[in-house]
Amino acid sequence: MNESPTFLNRAAHWTRFTLIAAIAVVMGLILTTPRNEYPLTMSRAQANAIGAAPGYLLTSLPQGTGTQFYLVDTTKQIICVYNITGDKLRLEAARKFDTDSDIKDTSISVGKVQIEGKANGVSKDDAKIYWDEVGPKIEELLNKKPKK
Repeated sequence: MNESPTFLNRAAHWTRFTLIAAIAVVMGLILTTPRNEYPLTMSRAQANAIGAAPGYLLTSLPQGTGTQFYLVDTTKQIICVYNITGDKLRLEAARKFDTDSDIKDTSISVGKVQIEGKANGVSKDDAKIYWDEVGPKIEELLNKKPKK
């Protein structure tokens, strides 16, 4: 007597075959996809981004063999510059930018203090001197009522 398989046996057989075929296709796609397009790895473009948390801002920039990243504490108004080379983390610079954030227009020259075009940037003292001279003039212009 020849017994034919039942409907449930045939359904189980085709389900196993379909699952094995699907697994084979997914594995083939994973193995043949170039590494820079593989969704589970982080590429350089994804790593250079901005991250934020309450009171903090972080951004990174590639630089030669290492990476620089900038950590800004908006509450204390401090910016820190770190460099990562290999497995070493190094603090390169830190500065309080409380006076810097008051400067609205850097094109105005005040005595010997020049804000634009300095090769090494502006020191905190220069920024304070600049704001002490220019700040009241700018505030006066902003608060001046137009004549009717």
